[in-house]
Amino acid sequence: MRKFHSSFHTGLFIGCIVATAQYFFLLSLVYAGYVADRNFSGLPTGQDVLQSCVSMIQAFLLGSFALLLTAHRSEIIQKGTVGNAEGENIDHGTNNIENENEDYYSL
Repeated sequence: MRKFHSSFHTGLFIGCIVATAQYFFLLSLVYAGYVADRNFSGLPTGQDVLQSCVSMIQAFLLGSFALLLTAHRSEIIQKGTVGNAEGENIDHGTNNIENENEDYYSL
């Protein structure tokens, strides 16, 4: 995210986080189904309950992170400038190396 501040890249990143949160939510439902099946069969269910809870917590954390990023996406999408520690703006847009070398070597 340091290099790509465009709306496309930010949206793609948030979309990937939302998709991963949905994946973990569905995974927690699958493990909950295993718990019900194993409980019906009289088998131990401790590990499946743990996996279901961990997957649900992970889905909640990823969803919260995606919500936070979505709320502050206008601050992430900047016009090619990033502030440094002194509060000055540094332009990362168009750095022309040829012109910098010419200025350095010219007398």
